[in-house]
Amino acid sequence: MSRILLKDNVTLCREDGSSVKFHIKAHIGSGASCVVYHAVCEDKTEHLLKEYYPRNLNLVRDEDGAIIVPPHLQDKFNDGIERFRSGNERQKEVRLSENLKNFTSNVQGYFYGNGTEYIDMTVFAGRTYSKVENETLHDLMLRMRTLAQVIGYYHDEGLLHLDIKPDNIFVRPEKETVEDVMLFDFDSVIEKSNKIIVPALSYTKDWAAPEQLLPYKRNSICEATDLFSIGEIIFTKIFGRHSIQTERRSFAEYDINYDADIFKNVNPKVVPLIKELFRHTLCAVPSRRYQTACELVEQLDQIVALSDPKEPFIKKGALSLVGFFTGRDAEIEAIHEKFKETDTIFLSGIGGIGKSELAKHYAKTYENEYDAIIFAPFVNDVQMMITDDNYVPIYNFSQYPEEKPDEYFARKMRKLGELCDKRTLIIVDNLDAKDDDNLDKLLGLGCKMLVTTRADYSDVYSNSQIDIDVLADPFSVFNEYYKKPLSEDDRKCVDEIIEIVCGHTMTVELLAKQMMAGRVKPEKMLDKLKNGGVSDSGKEKVRTAKDGKLVIQSTSDHIQALFDLSELDEEEKYVLDNLALVPHTGIAANLFCKWCEIGGFDTINELVVEGWVRWDRERDYISLHSLLSEMVLDNADDTTVFEGVIKEYTSHLRERNSANIVNSQDHCEDSKINIHLLNMIERYNFENSFFEILLNGIGGELFIVHQYDLALKACELAAKIAVKNNPAKSYAVTESMSQMALIKASIGAERKDSTAIREAIDIYLQAIENHKTFDENEYPGNYEEIATLYCYAGMAYEDLEENDSAREMYSRGIAIYAERMVLNSDDYLSLGILYNNLGNTYSGSESLKYYLAAKENHDESGALTRHAAVTLYHLADVYSCEDDSIVNLDLAVEYAKRVLEFFENKYSDDLYMIGETKYMLGKIYSQFDDASIIQNAYTLLKEAEEIFVQFLSPEDNTIIKVRELKEKVRKQFRGW
Repeated sequence: MSRILLKDNVTLCREDGSSVKFHIKAHIGSGASCVVYHAVCEDKTEHLLKEYYPRNLNLVRDEDGAIIVPPHLQDKFNDGIERFRSGNERQKEVRLSENLKNFTSNVQGYFYGNGTEYIDMTVFAGRTYSKVENETLHDLMLRMRTLAQVIGYYHDEGLLHLDIKPDNIFVRPEKETVEDVMLFDFDSVIEKSNKIIVPALSYTKDWAAPEQLLPYKRNSICEATDLFSIGEIIFTKIFGRHSIQTERRSFAEYDINYDADIFKNVNPKVVPLIKELFRHTLCAVPSRRYQTACELVEQLDQIVALSDPKEPFIKKGALSLVGFFTGRDAEIEAIHEKFKETDTIFLSGIGGIGKSELAKHYAKTYENEYDAIIFAPFVNDVQMMITDDNYVPIYNFSQYPEEKPDEYFARKMRKLGELCDKRTLIIVDNLDAKDDDNLDKLLGLGCKMLVTTRADYSDVYSNSQIDIDVLADPFSVFNEYYKKPLSEDDRKCVDEIIEIVCGHTMTVELLAKQMMAGRVKPEKMLDKLKNGGVSDSGKEKVRTAKDGKLVIQSTSDHIQALFDLSELDEEEKYVLDNLALVPHTGIAANLFCKWCEIGGFDTINELVVEGWVRWDRERDYISLHSLLSEMVLDNADDTTVFEGVIKEYTSHLRERNSANIVNSQDHCEDSKINIHLLNMIERYNFENSFFEILLNGIGGELFIVHQYDLALKACELAAKIAVKNNPAKSYAVTESMSQMALIKASIGAERKDSTAIREAIDIYLQAIENHKTFDENEYPGNYEEIATLYCYAGMAYEDLEENDSAREMYSRGIAIYAERMVLNSDDYLSLGILYNNLGNTYSGSESLKYYLAAKENHDESGALTRHAAVTLYHLADVYSCEDDSIVNLDLAVEYAKRVLEFFENKYSDDLYMIGETKYMLGKIYSQFDDASIIQNAYTLLKEAEEIFVQFLSPEDNTIIKVRELKEKVRKQFRGW
């Protein structure tokens, strides 16, 4: 029979006979002997009323709410009342302990009424822990650590609680600290010395340890009994159910779902620690649990630290496995045994025999031995692989927008060094760079490293290489993909083909899929392999393996033979040709279709079915195996087939650069394609003019992400193609020269290489002379190119600290602007910024003149635009300078406030500009002699800093300047 709860209003009497009216606001929770209500007194104060109402006696109430106790149950009821009163006194005593005072609800009074008795406790804003839902793992562990510490205080005071459950814990709302807990039920609390005399032990069955439930085991009740209940609370909060007896006997063997939602985006290293916690709290045998609360707190401390949502950790990525995998059990065990001897293993073997799948299946087989597994395809170099957050992800760790790739690589390697251990597995797939300067750094991370490669590393890592051969039963691969009956003659042909190709896994798979699609007849394939030249597109002779040894040349020929016999149509060949432009990590399928202007996915889907194209279902990426990619490019006699997709990709780069997106993972994806294209154009000596335009785009993109050497290589290659296809002083050649000079100058400035800077200046001046020969009607805007090149040359001279030459270049650039018949606001603003950048070469008044001219143009057009706001920003900057003839702080404040308001309302996503404006306004305010304004300056500088740390590394000069000024302002404010 369920208990009948109080409703609405109730009048209770104090011990002195006076009465108090309460309004029952809510039912808080129930235990074996009590019900707790949230009540409001007539003076509007909040209370917790704990009513003695034992469940096991099945008592009812009369119509006034009074509990009716039959005569035959009166003695039991009275015994319970005595324990209830003792609990009240015990609660008062516990409150006297300094350690427990803040974690124990205060008793305000004792009441009589409704045929029973009540304890009145102080209540704060909150609820019982049983009402808390959707708690993060970190918050749960923080709260449980506090609870374990509180229970430890009980034990230090010589007490056992013995009824720890969510209904007996009061917590604050989520918006406040999750580490606050308050206990308010003390009926079960006993002294440790009295634990044997417990004939009427109070507990709640669902949360009680096994020794509490069985009278004959109660002699073993101890501190570990309370720790069981804490473990049970953690278990139910994570899994939404109570633990069961089989789990309590062996948590090491029982299958618990650690894929629960609460573990999403949580450091995987937490899971083994939680398993350990359950083993030592929920164990049925008290002696095998933690024996003190301190031991439990130590374990919770580790979990709290690792589950902190702000702390970086390595994600345990999902492995995309093929549907069919066979015959590699021995190799998997060999890898497992080898890892007992060494931390690094190279799986070496010819391309296409299944090294990547072997590595993945090893990881899948032994995934429980690793907290984190990374599968990282190698593209171009170690730095690019590591800095690609899509493949080497660290949660809560990413590249700052202004951080250079080498800086991010160094920082990420340091963080990986901190996070990696022997329970971390990194699979490096398709490594092909023995001379990479960063390879030793990668192999020294301190984790298990499994590397697939076509290269032979035995000369350097002799004890770490496992050579992978073809499958012992290659026909099983054919049989998996060919789903029709084979005639006796066809089976003989297939067996002979498999023998000729030495059982090469990829070739056998392709053969089966082409036969399944009706593309290839086995007798024709066999004839082609034996004699060559079967089809018009075939080669004169197909190389075969020698002495049963498979080599890359013969493998390529075997796949080429299949390709020729398959007689793909023009669209299918077009797809393969252009997919060869993409690195083996692939490209988004919909983006590729857009670039190739393919109407749908039918052709690609057909190529996926036939094995020519690989499809990553999880990311919806498509790619070619590196062997197929090389085969396609080797046969690319007419490169015009690439023209359409190259032009689309070049347009894509321009769109990205004009959007001013810097150092994002999108750029990282593009960088892979860019470098792959760069290497491909160089390797195959492609010289069509559209490659020149592409290379300039690639150079600009790589320059943006600070890949200066590769950017320079792209531009030099573009210039070479431009010279081959155009006169030496053509516009195309001049554009390539200009870009090459800009990159060379940047490299020189960064590396303090004066020779590179002088080379850049020479190229700038030659490009200027070329530009002077072009007809402006044919090339509108040519004057701006010349002016810009003069300014670039001026900056290069400044880097050499040759200020006179810099002034001359700047003067020529400015003169070209000034000579124009009509200057618009953009020109005025550009001139103002140019003068401002000259520093001491020109006075600030020149900048001010052009900024004011730009402002006047904007004022005529009416509403404030982004361009007009930028003009006001620069005006505010000039008016706040130290030049007494210019400074006007009031105007500077007015303009800066207008700019800030404009960007916060119209361009709230441009956080960087908002941060810059707050920094400038704070800098202006810091010049005033007013305490309240100085305080505003500090607030603005603090907000600017909070924005900049999202974009810049902590060592960036901008952040350093903001922090220095903020500290200066803080001291200044304290001085008032």
